[in-house]
Amino acid sequence: MLPFQSGDGFSGQSERPGLNSHNKAILLCALFGAGFILAAILHFLLAGLDQQTESWIFAEAAFVSHSLLNKITLMGEAFLLAPISLIFIAWWAGKKEWDKASGMALSVFGGGLLTLIFKLVFQSPRPNLVTGQVYTMNFGFPSGHAVMSILFWGFLTYTLVRAEPRKRLRQVIVVIAAGIVLAVGMTRLMLGVHYPVDILGGWMLGAMWLVLSILIVNILTAQRPEIATFYRVLKS
Repeated sequence: MLPFQSGDGFSGQSERPGLNSHNKAILLCALFGAGFILAAILHFLLAGLDQQTESWIFAEAAFVSHSLLNKITLMGEAFLLAPISLIFIAWWAGKKEWDKASGMALSVFGGGLLTLIFKLVFQSPRPNLVTGQVYTMNFGFPSGHAVMSILFWGFLTYTLVRAEPRKRLRQVIVVIAAGIVLAVGMTRLMLGVHYPVDILGGWMLGAMWLVLSILIVNILTAQRPEIATFYRVLKS
């Protein structure tokens, strides 16, 4: 269970999160943020080692079908996950679950914008290992696929876990989501389109923004009575 609050649904549907829960979430944001900063520093300090590591991974993965890798990497593709996110948002809005809809929107689309900003700030080149096999259109650090896989599958997992009373099934959901995120990151390396630090930075940035997005929605609905009332009126 993530350290925001217990029970089903978002705030306004179950018990309020305690200050301690919010503090844990803020600590997680700080840790993931520090991880992202560390990845950015390593990106500049260990550029040579990063290139050697990526070349080795790409060479070792030569026997794996690129067609298969491209299919797996789609699970972190922004152009696919964005419309799917809109479907979830529309579905939750149709059920008047505005807190979930706003949480998904903030997480996925806010995180996508943040990723684009950081890409433009760092303007990091991608590995020059593959030509014509994988289409890439922007800079490398942080990896957009790594970020988006964390944001989409992470938020979806959060909503599923909170609604599932069986502990074993909650654990299965978390393991599956973690497996997807890990697989997406590995495919980006095996396809030769990212350096390891790009993936690490993407995971750290995605995790930080996911926690922050969930925290914002929970704080607004739990600590601001007028917003909690607004959500309840929308649901009525």
